[in-house]
Amino acid sequence: MPVGTGAGPCYIASMDLALKDRVVLITGASGGIGSATARAFAAEGARTVLHGNSNRPGVEALAAELGDRALPVIADLTDEAAVTAMFERAIEHQGMEDRILHAATDIDPGTA
Repeated sequence: MPVGTGAGPCYIASMDLALKDRVVLITGASGGIGSATARAFAAEGARTVLHGNSNRPGVEALAAELGDRALPVIADLTDEAAVTAMFERAIEHQGMEDRILHAATDIDPGTA
């Protein structure tokens, strides 16, 4: 499956990772690594929760690309209430009886 942008596509070999219908929360989903990761999990049948902070259009476009099994969420990960709301929305929409978290985000060391 080709993914990525730039000089040329990157190919990810498909294998059964037993991710069908599992819920995966991907932080930084609007960026290069995050969006490629989201596409790879979706290709394996996972339901995705796509987190973004400042790039709402990017997260929403990725969710539209991945279809109704993807949920876009916007949250500032330095704000505890926003993170709690993000998980509550994810649980409400996707169930999240099991969880996998993939962190692909850029955190400013001055705020961490």
